Amino acid sequence: SGFKYISKVLTDSLDEIDKLSQQDEDITGLATGYKDFDHMTAGLQPDNLIILAARPAVGKTAFALHLARAAAMAGRHVVVFSLEMQGERLGDRWLLAATEGVDPQHLRSGQLTPGEVRQVHEASAELSRLPILIDDHPMTSMDRVRSSARLLKSKNRCDMVIVDYLQLCDMRSDQKNRNREQEVAQASRKAKLLAKELDIPVLLLSQLNRASDGSIDHRPTLSNLRESGAIEQDADMVMLLCRPALYGKTVDKKSTYPTDGLGIVIIAKHRNGKTGEVYFHHNQSMTKLVDYIPPLEWLTRNAK
Repeated sequence: SGFKYISKVLTDSLDEIDKLSQQDEDITGLATGYKDFDHMTAGLQPDNLIILAARPAVGKTAFALHLARAAAMAGRHVVVFSLEMQGERLGDRWLLAATEGVDPQHLRSGQLTPGEVRQVHEASAELSRLPILIDDHPMTSMDRVRSSARLLKSKNRCDMVIVDYLQLCDMRSDQKNRNREQEVAQASRKAKLLAKELDIPVLLLSQLNRASDGSIDHRPTLSNLRESGAIEQDADMVMLLCRPALYGKTVDKKSTYPTDGLGIVIIAKHRNGKTGEVYFHHNQSMTKLVDYIPPLEWLTRNAK
């Protein structure tokens, strides 16, 4: 019938708590590679719909690719549905993230030095062993995502799904009287149901509207989620990405950190935990993303 007695629910809950309490680490979900983020969230949790939203060109895809690589390096199978970029371009970004001295322009133009060629081949061999699957079909609906993910899950090859990004999903249906907001709401709901059905984290990238550009500190809020309030409602976690340097700021007003290479993940909604801000550092091409460590000058100036 689908119903469960509360005794059964509580027994399952206690079993899960006992299992988690025996772990040495405080990460119960998929590790992200960011210590502060994992400390705040305990990782990306199974059955959660996680929204990663930002204005165009802020770095949604770069951040998502970092999460995919971190999960895959931990042995988890990650499925990436890329509706915006070809798989080869995603490969380029992963290669740049896995190499130290390769110039992004050299990689794009093919004018690599012998040393860069060697690094690229070594990184490619390493990345090829990661359990990441990429679907870059441009006309992908949430129904197609679900059917593909279910098939892979049945083969134990799907521990996380990433969709880049929601507004590009094919939302055509037989219902001719639906408006755009209703279409986005339905796609968001299907993503949440997928996470719950397969018991995996589903990371859904989304656009923000322009209103965040006009705020005083240019920090986006939940109200900036584009086209549908249902996205916020369905999500277990909403992460809003911003980079103050893009708005000509040299110092982030809230943290007082210098903005050069500074990225901010605002955890604006977290159904089962804390909200707050996590900082990360990125290089100029947004291919290498690491934990943020304030520069020595800042630390010296702010030492108590």
